Amino acid sequence: MSSSTKETNLRAKQIAQNLTTAIHAADASAIKIAALLEALDAKETHLTHNIAQATQDLDADLQGVVEEAKLYAHEISALLKQIKTIPVSARNSDNAAEKKE
Repeated sequence: MSSSTKETNLRAKQIAQNLTTAIHAADASAIKIAALLEALDAKETHLTHNIAQATQDLDADLQGVVEEAKLYAHEISALLKQIKTIPVSARNSDNAAEKKE
């Protein structure tokens, strides 16, 4: 073999080794990315569950607020009915007495 053939073969082997090293590095990176994507998917699932739970909690809280508002509405309605039964002159004199205090 001539020296240029030997040099060409040696260079071809070096290129093949460099490519093999680059392929292994890319493969390792791909494995890391796959692991990160899997972890991200798990976190997304966990986050989705947390959001769903928080939404259910909010819905329950809002239902409680609505029920409480209904109770207050009935109470306010009853108070307004009581106020309507008080003569206007008596209401005005009560307001005047409160202003003096």
